[in-house]
This record gives sequence, structure tokens and C-alpha cells, in this order.
Amino acid sequence: MNKLSYIDTNAWWGPWLRGGVRDDRAPAELARWLGRHGVERALVSPLAALLADDPMPANRALFAGLGGVPRLVALPVINPVLPGWADDLAEVAQASGVVAVRWLPAYHGYRLSDRRCQEAAREIGRAGLRLVITARLIDERHEHAGIRVRPVTGRELSRALPRLAEAGGTRGAPLVQGLTRREFEQLAAAGLRDFAADLSFAEWEDTLKVVARSVPLTRVMVGTLTPLHVTQAQLDKTSSLTVTPRLRAAVAADNARKFFKL
Repeated sequence: MNKLSYIDTNAWWGPWLRGGVRDDRAPAELARWLGRHGVERALVSPLAALLADDPMPANRALFAGLGGVPRLVALPVINPVLPGWADDLAEVAQASGVVAVRWLPAYHGYRLSDRRCQEAAREIGRAGLRLVITARLIDERHEHAGIRVRPVTGRELSRALPRLAEAGGTRGAPLVQGLTRREFEQLAAAGLRDFAADLSFAEWEDTLKVVARSVPLTRVMVGTLTPLHVTQAQLDKTSSLTVTPRLRAAVAADNARKFFKL
């Protein structure tokens, strides 16, 4: 089997609100870690934005920290229900190398059905950026006892994704990260086709074949959730499974390269 090269669409950097995860790793060290695992590029978001009312200080720290580390691409966080979200979008769109923005609805307390999300999706598309939606970052059964963060449900996604894709125009199909098997199946049952997905919470025997029943593998990408998940275990979902070499390479890197124009 040829050694795969990966594009990681779901990596994170910076301070974390819980113990057990290193929060002092320099971006260059993160890049070396991912490089040792075959990751050629990684889209990186700031962990500090999770519970911040205003994600922009975390975004600015991300831009400053990742500057000069070619392997890492900043994926800033926007909160589309804040009064100043349009100014935030304009600022991050001007940052070097930015190709997409991330939404964290479960952590920032809004529904994808909010009309402001459609407006923001429209402006994100007009800015030439992709939209990444984090449906789940941590298995909700393992959240801290004092924090109740409920993931975005398959029902909510099935209702919102068509509207968000339409609002985004030619750049409209979002990348949805953190889907479980149940949610993949719910979206397939709803007949949805205008979205892409990562494998960060896809955990089954022969994962890609299971996912392919719900989503064409031409719309599936790698997302390691480094440092919250084990990097190599996430990559093994692609490298060790029984699909054609062409499809394996597509999931490993080619789909993300086309989606984000990297």
C-alpha cells in the first residue's frame, strides 16, 4: 500500500478549558507532530474560542501564532449571532491564507435555523470562503459534569443545511464535522446531498464503507481532532480500510484540496 499524504480539516491549537490536554505546544511543534503522521496541511482553529463570548481575540492569537508555519492553515471561528459578526468576517477574510470560517453553534448557543445564520452564510460565500460547521467536538457523554453542551442534531442539520447551502451560492455546501453514524443516516434519509463531512466521530469496523452508505466518499474528508483525539487513530480510518486506492487518496487529501482550493 502506498503511503498516504493527508490534509487534516479538523485540528486545534491553544489553551483548553480542561486538564489532560497540552495547551503549551508551539504551532511549529504542532506542525512537526502532524508532519510525522503524514499530514501535509492542517486547518487549525483556536480552542480558546469555544467558550468565549467574542471569538476574535482567540482568532487574532491564532493568526499570530500560525504565521510562518506553512503546514498550518488558520481556520478562524465566527459567531453569526453576535451584533458585530460582519465586521469579524471582514477582518478574518483579510487574514493571510484563510480559506474558510468555522461555526460552533453548540458552544455559542444558537440554532442553525436562526435567520442570522443564513445571512452570515450568504456573506461568507460572497467573501469566497467555505463554511465549516462543528456539530460535535467532544462525545457528549464525556463532557465535564458542570458543562452541558448538546451537539447539533441530525434533525436540525437536515432542516438547516439546504438553506445554508443555497445562501452560500457557489461556495455554499458546508463541511459538517463531528457526525455519528446516527446523524449520517438521518441526513441520508432526508435525501441531503449539499454538504461534506469529516470522519472525526466515525468509529466503526470498515468505517469508510459504512459512511459511503450515507455520503459519497467524494464528499468525505479527514479530521483528526488533534489534540483532543489520537492523531494516528483518526488517520488509520482512511489508511487501513477496504476501498480503492483512488478513493482512499481522495478521502485522505484530494477532497479537502478541492473543497478548500489548497
